[in-house]
Amino acid sequence: MTDQGLVRETACAVVAKLKAGEVTPLDLLDVLERRIKEVDGKVNALPILCFERARTRARALMEKPASGRGRSTGSAGR
Repeated sequence: MTDQGLVRETACAVVAKLKAGEVTPLDLLDVLERRIKEVDGKVNALPILCFERARTRARALMEKPASGRGRSTGSAGR
């Protein structure tokens, strides 16, 4: 899937891709960082970018079993 395709997916579709193992949290961060670089100069919506912190958290999530990652990361959580 192209970056543009993933950016245009619904949140539910992205969560489904996470559940299926089609993408990882790090994949999503890479796609989002590229997209933000493409458009934020025009919209100036994100004054502070914390991609390294997000990657650290994503790596920590990926070390947990899928069932312990929570709803927004592709598992049912509690």
